[in-house]
Amino acid sequence: MEQAIRAARKIMNDYAPQAEMIAEHNLTRILKAFRAERVSTQCFCATTGYGYNDMGRDKLEQ
Repeated sequence: MEQAIRAARKIMNDYAPQAEMIAEHNLTRILKAFRAERVSTQCFCATTGYGYNDMGRDKLEQ
């Protein structure tokens, strides 16, 4: 069992740097889009649930 765990960890360690690079790239793309559309923390505040005058929903749909 321990040998299988070590083998799995080795495989994971081989792919971890690549996965990290992909995650950083995707995060950068998302943050760039948020900045371009001027999405802020206010856009994620609680709403009534009806969607009327929901600034966050409107921004994220763009």
